[in-house]
Amino acid sequence: MKKLIAISVMLALVAGAAFAQASVTAQAEFGTTVANSLYGDDAAIGGSAMENFMLGVTAEGDIGGGYMRFRGSASDAWGSMLFAWFQTNDYVRFKVGTGDGDFGAARNTGWGFNQVAKLGGKLPGAAFDNRGFGDDLVFGSDTTQGINFDTVPGFYPGTGWNKFRINASFMNFVEGLTINTSLTGIGQDGVGDKDGVTTTDNVFLNNLHLQVVYAIADVGEVRLSSMLGNGKTADSTPKVFASFFLTMVDDLTLDIGVGYKLGFEQAFTPAGGGDSVTNKVTPPIEIGLGATYQVNSEFSLKTRVGASLIGSSETFGVEVKDPTNIAVDILATYSLGSVTGFLQGGVSMIIPDEGDTTIGWFVNPYLQFSPDAGVTFWTGLKLWGTTGLEENPDVSWAIPVTIQLFVN
Repeated sequence: MKKLIAISVMLALVAGAAFAQASVTAQAEFGTTVANSLYGDDAAIGGSAMENFMLGVTAEGDIGGGYMRFRGSASDAWGSMLFAWFQTNDYVRFKVGTGDGDFGAARNTGWGFNQVAKLGGKLPGAAFDNRGFGDDLVFGSDTTQGINFDTVPGFYPGTGWNKFRINASFMNFVEGLTINTSLTGIGQDGVGDKDGVTTTDNVFLNNLHLQVVYAIADVGEVRLSSMLGNGKTADSTPKVFASFFLTMVDDLTLDIGVGYKLGFEQAFTPAGGGDSVTNKVTPPIEIGLGATYQVNSEFSLKTRVGASLIGSSETFGVEVKDPTNIAVDILATYSLGSVTGFLQGGVSMIIPDEGDTTIGWFVNPYLQFSPDAGVTFWTGLKLWGTTGLEENPDVSWAIPVTIQLFVN
């Protein structure tokens, strides 16, 4: 892994030296929770302080460029993004290094839904990634159940964060058609050498992503994406996606996506010992929908919907059906120059085959103040809760504040 990082650094440095147009950006974020109450407890003052720092260098020229970004905090490990890209003609483009979600298909539903607001501090007492402004909330409860809107169901999520990859894009051979390929994550834990799949066991197939993009002028864009694998584990089972991004209606963009992972079998030894047992898994069908409507220059509305349906597993001949997960998130934005107001809310349902439905919800009004191009303040209120759970059924609330400083 250290060799891969060294290669990425070298490529980015070479690109930076080769291409004269360079720029440097720096960013710092400081935030805290002014007050909060978790699950009906008495209000607590302060808590959940956070700080993040980022330094980025970009260099570009006629045939390529490079980017280096280092991000971390005083209390957490630092991470980096390092890559170089090259394009000497109109038909082929290469990118080598690390990155974040290359070729991702979620336009309205992922990072683009809240954008930089999501950089605000994590709220206290939450096992999920519950943010003060915007949301990566795992809907339904404080567990890993439900739908995480950071990776919306139905849409290809891209090549993954901070994984070494070699990308190639082939374009302009046919009008509107682009073919993207990525060999990603080789040699990193969790991709090529996890769960008994060694780096010599179809590692190329386990790390290969393929995507076909067809742009229809004045209508939209179709994406067919796949994450391949040898099917021996949950991580290496192929998954396919189809999505459409509609742009033909004035002031409206619409995302529709469907994703499905092929079925697979897992062998395990029962806790009490004995012969190996096979668990047959049928993953759920994933469906995603996202829309943005720009009502006028000041006011916009966004929504995103995610669902996972019809999954199951079978062990000892007994089928257990996965719960049906459905979640809806709505965001209204109103801009008055240097002040922008946001009102966000979401609700979800985890519907088991038998038993009670769990309903999760949150409401999140917040304000953004930008008195200067390099300074942004955030403050707001967040309320969230869950019904259908015996554990932590009460309403929680928090008042977060954050300041972001940018230098270009």
